[in-house]
Amino acid sequence: MGRATRALERDEIHRLFESIEGKFATRNRTMLIVGISMALRATELVSMNISDVRDRNQRIKANITIRPETAKFSKKRRVRIGEKVKLAIKEFIKYKRETGESLEPDAPLFLSRKGGHMTRQALFALMRKIFDTAGIDESCHALRKTGATVYYIQSGYDLLATQEFLSHSSPSCTRQYVGLDTSKLIEYSESLSEFLFDAILDECVLVNMMVDMPSIGESSRVSGSDAKSPLTIHHSPLTTHHSPVFLNV
Repeated sequence: MGRATRALERDEIHRLFESIEGKFATRNRTMLIVGISMALRATELVSMNISDVRDRNQRIKANITIRPETAKFSKKRRVRIGEKVKLAIKEFIKYKRETGESLEPDAPLFLSRKGGHMTRQALFALMRKIFDTAGIDESCHALRKTGATVYYIQSGYDLLATQEFLSHSSPSCTRQYVGLDTSKLIEYSESLSEFLFDAILDECVLVNMMVDMPSIGESSRVSGSDAKSPLTIHHSPLTTHHSPVFLNV
């Protein structure tokens, strides 16, 4: 039996985003942000449409519904995303508009090279390449496990809330999914959960992402002494799900 997939460490998250370059860099960075922050399965991620993230008034949704036809066991669920994730999606939509991609409601959010939805196999191959470039020996599933681990920690180790967030059939499945010993949980809570959005959206990565988007002004960039403050997630969850006590990031 092979080694189980694990959640990524904070330095690995940073390396992952820094390793992304080329024609599809903006798409690939946004896929990682959405995939991790919502702890999505591969099929759920590649099946997303414009209407899944944008409402009829062309505003980015705070509550995103995972459609049953894309979910495992056809289990529909809703995930609330934070403000920084909404911003990343908003800027990605601007990028798509300026590059001539369709923004029709049923158009793919993440367009493949062939012009349609990316397949699971294509996503696995893409992530394998990105992980290899970053020098990380993990699979695409590590993205979901990373989001799940952050949610579990930021929920105060609420197993039932995490089970619902992940759409697992039982708490025992979720326990195995985020199975970490106590010392490792403390380590994660002091490093990964606090640093996750810094690693994804720090000055280097965020500014590079914005450079790919011609319409983004200087006000969207993070620099100087302000780089850390608005992007840290101290005691705030990466995503929120039916829990008003959480702060949006």
